Amino acid sequence: MKNNGLNSLPESLIKTLLSQTLPTLLAKADEMIKLDPFSYEAYMIRGYVNNQTQNFKEAINDYENAINIEQGFVEPYFYRANSKYNLEKFKGAIKDYNTVLKMKPDFTDAYICRAESFSIKEKHEEAIEDFDYLIKLFPESSEFYCARGFEKMSLELSNEAYIDFSEAIRLNPYNAFAYYGRGFSIAGDAAAAIGEYSKAIELNPDYDEAYYNRAFEKGESGDLEGACEDYSKAIEIDPENFAAYSERGRVKMNLKDFKGAIEDFTNSIDLFPEFFPSRFNRGLSYIEILEYTKAVDDFDHAILFDFTSAPSFFHRGYCKSLLNDPNGAIADYNMAIKNDQNHVDALLLCGREKIKIGSFDIAIKYFDRLLVVDPQYEDVYYYRGFAKMCTGDLEGTIADFKKTKPIGLDGPVDYKKDLEFMNSQHYKDSKKIVYNVLKNAPEDVADEITMLIARAGNVEMDFFLTGIN
Repeated sequence: MKNNGLNSLPESLIKTLLSQTLPTLLAKADEMIKLDPFSYEAYMIRGYVNNQTQNFKEAINDYENAINIEQGFVEPYFYRANSKYNLEKFKGAIKDYNTVLKMKPDFTDAYICRAESFSIKEKHEEAIEDFDYLIKLFPESSEFYCARGFEKMSLELSNEAYIDFSEAIRLNPYNAFAYYGRGFSIAGDAAAAIGEYSKAIELNPDYDEAYYNRAFEKGESGDLEGACEDYSKAIEIDPENFAAYSERGRVKMNLKDFKGAIEDFTNSIDLFPEFFPSRFNRGLSYIEILEYTKAVDDFDHAILFDFTSAPSFFHRGYCKSLLNDPNGAIADYNMAIKNDQNHVDALLLCGREKIKIGSFDIAIKYFDRLLVVDPQYEDVYYYRGFAKMCTGDLEGTIADFKKTKPIGLDGPVDYKKDLEFMNSQHYKDSKKIVYNVLKNAPEDVADEITMLIARAGNVEMDFFLTGIN
């Protein structure tokens, strides 16, 4: 805050007081209050000392006493507002700044502080109004144009913000914040944004947020190594930047460095245990290195943070499937579907789990529902045809298998270990059912089904055919 907290006192007294140490001033104020409990000057001095020593609650009490003694002075309202601001009591601070501006409409610092309070309270339109007034008073202020630009960005007024940042740069070509803001306002235009962030970094080599945003743009444009370097620089400047660790981990995932990604996500989680993206992405990374139990633990935490996260339930269900817990997988897939009724992969894999436990009719219902959501989802016909075969609906089996296309190992969900689908006892029991279906079917029907299965080229069905032909 710009003012020293003593402005309503006589100038000669202010000079004398400022020449003394804070402990001396505090003792002097206490002595004055003992002699005269209604000394406005004493409470203002003690309020100043408490503000300077960050005893903001005590400062508020002192300024309130000063206000009760002399209600006509604007300064104690202003300094009380500042103390409330420092205690993050922004609503109370704004109320006091309003009082200040009613009493003294040209109190510039009150506009500045109120605008900052509005911004923190996400009242960006009100903050813009205050910066409008300040810009009228100080049309050559690069800082006020820059601040207004950031408020406009908060309202997603990117074009207007770009104009403000450009004016801030025209007024002061060395304003690193303005270059950063202009880069922020053109996010998505990677080359241009990277240029703006680079200029901000040139002007302020320790600007960690500029490195962070430049890293993001580099990552989006495919320069993954460059993105890693910039996130590393942001972390070097601010070792507690949990978001930078998390984003660097995400880039490492794209580089297939899953162990390095896990290390970064772990650092992020250590700094901020409730940060959802780090928990979720570490879970995905554990899947890639086949650490399914650890992945489940991360998705457990992710779900605690966001119970509406369909992806968290889906991937936890996938892990449970690979851990031979079909019922647990089904429960999670159903929660994913509850949170996202159009989650076609959850519908598909839930149906597949139902096949595992022999609930073929219910599996068919999931596949039917999937086709309502996405009639073009061709891979489902293979699984529905298989389920129909297990129920003895050979005509439906042939009709569905004719609609299949080769899906191979990767399947509709791109994970490497789909073969583990075949390890459960339920699935082996299903194999016996299919064997009996084909064994007891008319020869021409069995031959057609066998041919269609072979055409699909699916490893899972090849497993079923072992020993049948």
